[in-house]
Amino acid sequence: DVTGFMDTKIESCLAYKTQFYNEATPDNEPAIVISGKQFIESIKYRSYDLGRIIGVQYAEGFTLERFVAVNSISDLI
Repeated sequence: DVTGFMDTKIESCLAYKTQFYNEATPDNEPAIVISGKQFIESIKYRSYDLGRIIGVQYAEGFTLERFVAVNSISDLI
């Protein structure tokens, strides 16, 4: 649950001014995925969608390099 931290998360991303979309950036700069206008909105949407899954406003997802080991499926409840 990152609901209380979304504004900070977005501000942190935007601190990298040369990497993210900025109207003042010259047109001759190379376009990359995170430099598009929609990228910050996609961060918000993804967090919103993950939050919906767990019943909060915003959440953060993680991936695993290996499987989680449990003795029984009921251990996950």
